[in-house]
Amino acid sequence: MKFTKKIILFTLALNTEIFIKESMFSYVPYEFLYKHLALPKSSIRAGILELLKEGYIEKISRSTKQNLLKKKPFFKLNSLGKKQLNLFLPILFKPFSWDNKWWLVVILSTSKKEIKVKHFLEKKGYVCLQKKAYVGFSEVTKEVLLNGWGGMVFIASFTKFELWTNKEFVSRLWKLEEISARGVEIVGQGKSLLEKYQKEKGSLKQVKLEFFEWLKMAFLFLEGIPLLPKQLIPVEWPIERLKKVILQVSKRLSLLD
Repeated sequence: MKFTKKIILFTLALNTEIFIKESMFSYVPYEFLYKHLALPKSSIRAGILELLKEGYIEKISRSTKQNLLKKKPFFKLNSLGKKQLNLFLPILFKPFSWDNKWWLVVILSTSKKEIKVKHFLEKKGYVCLQKKAYVGFSEVTKEVLLNGWGGMVFIASFTKFELWTNKEFVSRLWKLEEISARGVEIVGQGKSLLEKYQKEKGSLKQVKLEFFEWLKMAFLFLEGIPLLPKQLIPVEWPIERLKKVILQVSKRLSLLD
C-alpha cells in the first residue's frame, strides 16, 4: 500500500483514539485530513477514492451548520480499514499473550516469491537469524499454505534457548535498546514541538508542516517495530508515551484555522 493511503488511514484512526482504547469510528470531512497532512489536496482526494474502492473506509454526505442546503462528504475508518492498519502498525494495538513457543521458518526456495515470504515474515515480527532462517513468536503455517508457499519453506517450533533467556534473546536480536532510545528521542521532539507552538504562533503553513513532518517520522518509526508479546516488552518501553504525544499533536492540528 502506498504511503499516502497508509497515512490517511492512520490519520482517520487518530480521530477515534483507537490506539489507546476501543472506540467507535466517527466521520470526518476532508478538512480534517487537510489540517493533518501537508500533502497536495489532490493527492489526499485520490488516496481517499482508492481507499473507498478497496473498502477500507466509508463515506456519507450530509449538510453542515454552515450550509444546510449543500451536502458535503464525510469519511470514517471501518473494521476492514482497522485490520489493514493493524497489518502495518501492529505495535500500536494491544500486545498479545504468548505461549512461550518460538517458531523457526527456513526459506528453501530461491524463486522470486522469496522476497514476498521475507516481507510477510518481517511484518509478522520475525527476525532473520542467518541468511534464510527466521525466528518469531507466532505460528504462520496457515498463512504460508494459503499463499501457496508450503513447498518452499520449512517450519518448526521450539520452547527453549540454551544460551539466553527469552528476554535476553529478544533484546539482542530485535535490538530493543536501540528502538527504545529512538522512541524516547521522538517523544521528546514531539513534546518540544507542542511546547514551541504554545509559546509562539508561527505561520499556519509552517506549523502544519512541522507537525506533519513529526507525525510522518513517528509513523515510519512505528511501522518498523514488530508486535512483541506482552511478557517480553521492556520496562522502559516508550511506545505508550509516543501514542499519547501523537494524539496530542493530532488535537493541536485539529485546532488550526
